[in-house]
Amino acid sequence: IGMEPDEVDGYKSRSGVTVVSPLVWSLPSQPDQPLGVLRKGAKTPCNIFGILGIDPSSEANVTHVDQAVINGNLRDLKAPDGAMISQGAADQLGVGVGDTVSFDLLGTGFYRNLKVVGVINSASLSGLIDLYGESLLPFRKVTRDGRIVYERAEASKVLVLNWETPLEEGQPLKDVMAISRIVVQLSSQEDPNEFARNIVYGKEYTVWV
Repeated sequence: IGMEPDEVDGYKSRSGVTVVSPLVWSLPSQPDQPLGVLRKGAKTPCNIFGILGIDPSSEANVTHVDQAVINGNLRDLKAPDGAMISQGAADQLGVGVGDTVSFDLLGTGFYRNLKVVGVINSASLSGLIDLYGESLLPFRKVTRDGRIVYERAEASKVLVLNWETPLEEGQPLKDVMAISRIVVQLSSQEDPNEFARNIVYGKEYTVWV
C-alpha cells in the first residue's frame, strides 16, 4: 500500500490509539524462484519463498500468531536479528532456538546473520486468517499451464522477522518488502468511523472498520 514506516509511528502517537500492528510482506520474486536461502554450515540450504514481518508486541492480539510458535517466544522477535523459522527448515538445517543461521537474498550478494528465536508449526501458520478474511502469508509467483500466477508462499518456506528489520534503510531487503496492512485499535471514547474517514480522505487507503 506504499506506506512508510514513519507513518506507523504517526498512528502510534495519535490520541486515542491503543494498539498499532503493521504487517509486512516480501514482494514476489521471479516465477518459481526462491527469494533467498537460509544456510547453516555444510547443511543443505533451505529455500525461502516469502518473508513475513510482524510486530511481536501486538500481532498476537490481532491474529493469534503466537499460537503457531512451538518452540521459543514471539516476543523475542524484538531482538534486532531475531527470526522464526518453520519446523521443516529447522530440521533441514539442524538448528533450534538460540542458533544462528545466515539468510542470503538471492541475486544481490546481501546476507545477514539471524538468531533463531522461535520455531513455527507450518500448518498452524497456514491456517491463520487476517481480519479481512485472507491468509497472513505473502505471495509468490509460480508458473501454471504456461501462465504466471500468484499463490501464497508455503508456510514451511517463510521466514518470520520483526516488521522493522527488513525495512531498515541502507539494505537490499527494504527494496523487496512492503507494509501490506496496519491494524489500529482505538479507545472506547474514540469514533472509529471518523478515524477511518480521516485516513481515507488524507491517504486514500482502503480501511475496514
